[in-house]
Amino acid sequence: MTILYLLLIFIFGFLIYLYFYTQSVKIQEIEVKSNSEYTRSFSGNNKGSNFTILHLSDFHFTREGILEDKLKMKIAELNYDLVALTGDYLEDSGKMADFFRYLDSLNFTAPVVAVAGNHDYNNNFNDLKLRFERRGIKFLHNESIIYYHNSSKINLIGVGSPNRARDDLETALQRRRPDRESFAKFESQRVSFADVKSNQAEKDIDTYNDYIKTENSNIDIENENKETEYDNNYNKSENGENKSKNEEESINIILSHTHEIVNSLDDESDSCSSSGVDLILTGDTHGGQINIPFISRFIIPLAFNRDSNFIAGKYNHGNTVIYINRGLGTTILPFRFNSRPEITLVRLKH
Repeated sequence: MTILYLLLIFIFGFLIYLYFYTQSVKIQEIEVKSNSEYTRSFSGNNKGSNFTILHLSDFHFTREGILEDKLKMKIAELNYDLVALTGDYLEDSGKMADFFRYLDSLNFTAPVVAVAGNHDYNNNFNDLKLRFERRGIKFLHNESIIYYHNSSKINLIGVGSPNRARDDLETALQRRRPDRESFAKFESQRVSFADVKSNQAEKDIDTYNDYIKTENSNIDIENENKETEYDNNYNKSENGENKSKNEEESINIILSHTHEIVNSLDDESDSCSSSGVDLILTGDTHGGQINIPFISRFIIPLAFNRDSNFIAGKYNHGNTVIYINRGLGTTILPFRFNSRPEITLVRLKH
């Protein structure tokens, strides 16, 4: 009986440890050197000659708890130039309004871009996309947008989730969002993105859990990236000749839910200007979530059909840096082991 009691005490204690570990968010800082010969100084609000991206992924939001409170406090202390969100925002579409109220409370102090994760296609995708856009967040679904920071031009390329076959890198490289001017203006103002919601009526609509029914709610996500008349005109230079939308002088960053986008990158790299892709920001893996040394490396490929060589952290793919964020939330099992929730600060240096 004594052994049984000790075993029960150990199990109970270990579960308590797992609970608090799962709520213990860590700030991870990495540096990436730009490949572009055209990059000028990133001097600005941050120390040194760099451009800082706050990268968050895999919220898997269910409710606002200890983790979410800690995340809010830590973000409030950080300096950054851009926020990148790489998918899997909530577990249950019924919690969508709660998630966006929480997202508003983070009070980001820089422009925000987002892409979809595999879970997001199961959670009223059109509703999700619309709520992001109403907040001034650029939700990039197989499209790109130019971001100007001081004298540098940054090409942000967002793709759909590769592990749901929603990615189209070729289209993303060619289709440019037309609202780049307002995006650049937002950067210069340095205000909370919550302050640029279009009107109070649109704010109020998010206080309800029901599905947003608008004339835009039936967006066809399979065909929404068809080239428009604006796209055709934008591709013309002043003398009427075609030009690449991803100009050579830009720094190229791909936002993707999963690192599997590199399979498409190998096929389309020539389309992304001669400077190539500097950085790919992804999530999805949760760092293994329950990452047991030596054992997980064998279990992950069998259970999830995933390459165990790409779990979390910084990797090199030719001249491109891939960063896999461990994410914030959990899925299937409500705890983590040896894979803490992560806030990433990516410093892109000249």
